[in-house]
Amino acid sequence: MSVFLPRSELEKWLLEDVPSLDLTVELLGLKGKRGRLRFVARQAGIICSTEEVERLAGLCGVAVEQAVPSGTKVNEGEVILTLRGSSEDLHRIWKVGANLLEYYSGVATRTSELVSKAKAVNPNAEILATRKHIPGTKALAVKAVRAGGGWPHRLGLSETVLIFEQHRVFLSNEEIRHQLQALKTVAVEKKIFLEVATLEEARAFLAAGAHGAQFDKVRPEVLGEYVGRLKAEFPAGLVLAAGGIRAENVAAFAATGVDGLVTSSMDHGPPLDIGAKMEPA
Repeated sequence: MSVFLPRSELEKWLLEDVPSLDLTVELLGLKGKRGRLRFVARQAGIICSTEEVERLAGLCGVAVEQAVPSGTKVNEGEVILTLRGSSEDLHRIWKVGANLLEYYSGVATRTSELVSKAKAVNPNAEILATRKHIPGTKALAVKAVRAGGGWPHRLGLSETVLIFEQHRVFLSNEEIRHQLQALKTVAVEKKIFLEVATLEEARAFLAAGAHGAQFDKVRPEVLGEYVGRLKAEFPAGLVLAAGGIRAENVAAFAATGVDGLVTSSMDHGPPLDIGAKMEPA
């Protein structure tokens, strides 16, 4: 599993942490001493970003002795990655590597939990991650979601047509319905979705030619009734649920029969606890 990150991006991470010299290593006279650095899981989870840490090692002339691929489930105590090289270079990689592994493994682990709970009650429901990641981190955010078994909802505004309330304030519902066929003709390769809050809105837009409706902040018990009616009337229509979906309620939303669950909850939570063990080599 890989994403494209230019070499300059990885070099920037290293320079942020060690802009000139490692003062502690210099003062202790550790330059030239050889060592081994192991990253060890302190809790079970789904690992992500080992490939990026391997690339950091390559930039620093550090050997990779062992690594588990992103997307691997590990148990407490398992070794995730082992590096060997000079103490100076190992310390250069240590914190940057730990931050990558801990943060994105946390995202991957939460994504995996959402996927497992959703598919236990609705095997056809996909977990779709929103764009609520920190700007500049899209590639790794998407990688972490994929490592956990989810999919990106939208990679950006250029990718899909999704008409939100913030678009609809400028047009009447009648104007939007009249434009749907033209949108489908021009954006011939794209699906057209609209964010809706009521069954009536969804029915009207699907009848006018929309490919799907995305319900925002509709309770599962209400949404289940909506989905049943829409699927009966529009068998090819797609229905997504969004708004407040998290591990505690994802099964209830999945059980409504929706095709996808749109959430950012995988981005909000603690990092996976990963320890770093340094030793002479």
